[in-house]
Amino acid sequence: MPTGWERIAEKARQEPALRFTSLAHHLTPEGLWRPCTICRHLRLPERMV
Repeated sequence: MPTGWERIAEKARQEPALRFTSLAHHLTPEGLWRPCTICRHLRLPERMV
């Protein structure tokens, strides 16, 4: 089953003229934190984790 972001991406591909007014309700703490754990240069010092 596609995630919310995957459904949004598919809808944007199907309807390029469509405007998305608010995507903030799709943000989650885990989704925001994941890139920080993947990218070494974005990691917080250990004492802050």
